[in-house]
Amino acid sequence: MSGWLEQANACTGAARAVIAPHAGFSYSGPTAAWAYKHVSPTGIRRVFVLGPSHHHSMSRCAVSSCATYETPFGGIPVDRATSAALLETGAFDVMDLSVEEAEHSIEMHLPYILHVMGATSFELAHRTNRGAGAGRSGLLSPLWRPLIGAYTRRRS
Repeated sequence: MSGWLEQANACTGAARAVIAPHAGFSYSGPTAAWAYKHVSPTGIRRVFVLGPSHHHSMSRCAVSSCATYETPFGGIPVDRATSAALLETGAFDVMDLSVEEAEHSIEMHLPYILHVMGATSFELAHRTNRGAGAGRSGLLSPLWRPLIGAYTRRRS
């Protein structure tokens, strides 16, 4: 991962949003590195990650039930206050831990996020699955509008 980030060229300024693949490091690692090369941790306190559900049918979006996401490089704390705010809208469910552990849509992103954030203190604001697009972005915008943050959305 570090080698791919070193080889990637930054061709624009700092990214406020990243769209990157998740097919596994051997397939999409170099491509994801080009996207994450543009992330500057300066001023970022909250990182939004949106990903689809591959194995569990969901009628609504879901937030994580975890307090921390563990990666081979360390843990990423989940912003429980943002999860609670999303749940209060009535448009989100809490993802069952067994479903969440079986899901792989964000596992390739978390190590990159942790790596590019370095020593910067931040929290993973939320993770949503099915239905992340139409009708949900308006619920998220008040949570990220006042922040200087990174937003990642994965496509299957």
